[in-house]
Amino acid sequence: MSVLTIYGVPQRTSSLQINVYLRPELKKVVAGISELGLSPKEVDVFLHQENTEDSGFAESQEGIVIFIDGIFERPACTDEVWNRLARAVVEKIKELKFIECDKVKCFVRPLTPARGFFSS
Repeated sequence: MSVLTIYGVPQRTSSLQINVYLRPELKKVVAGISELGLSPKEVDVFLHQENTEDSGFAESQEGIVIFIDGIFERPACTDEVWNRLARAVVEKIKELKFIECDKVKCFVRPLTPARGFFSS
């Protein structure tokens, strides 16, 4: 299981662009890191878009911030793997031409189930 939470995607990004390109491409990128042992179906992508008409806050942001959570720590997931994952996600966002953004940051936060996890 993996959850990508993305902040700062421009409001002008259409639902077609998000659902046909952004979400599926990011799912493939994460699943493409073989050491994680995930399929695209095991990757969830959530976006938080600020309404720029209601708030000047979104316009003042400098880029996109991504948090990757919920990937269990495993011996195969070394620091190199976590860094490769972060880099691959940032590169994919920058590759998508409909998202105009100079700065993209990605934070990977591995999950140790013993520290608190439950699924039903």
